[in-house]
Amino acid sequence: MNIIVPPLIQGTIYPPELNHYTTLIVQGFDLGLLLPISFIVGLFLIKKKPMGYLYATTYIIFLSILMTALTAKIIAMAINGVNVVPVVFIIPSINIITIISAFLMIKNIQIKKFKEYKNTTT
Repeated sequence: MNIIVPPLIQGTIYPPELNHYTTLIVQGFDLGLLLPISFIVGLFLIKKKPMGYLYATTYIIFLSILMTALTAKIIAMAINGVNVVPVVFIIPSINIITIISAFLMIKNIQIKKFKEYKNTTT
């Protein structure tokens, strides 16, 4: 908060502490775009709407690809001598969970329900 608010008041684009990094931009996308989408998709999935299953499967696959990229980044950081102790356990665990979830969701897709949904909407 102390890093983000003062530049907004001063009218600058980004805080000087950011230097050349883009971490705050990535966090902005995560919190401003991906998190709300995940809540909406989760709501559709809880209500068992056909579009919820479609969007949730797509989102979980996207999340598994994202977590795989983050796992590769953590491995590269560890090879370069950066301390990655807490993250090296958390991100790969989430990666495994998302891959298993994506597999199970794809495995349990019922084409019949989507055909019924398509017939009711057209």
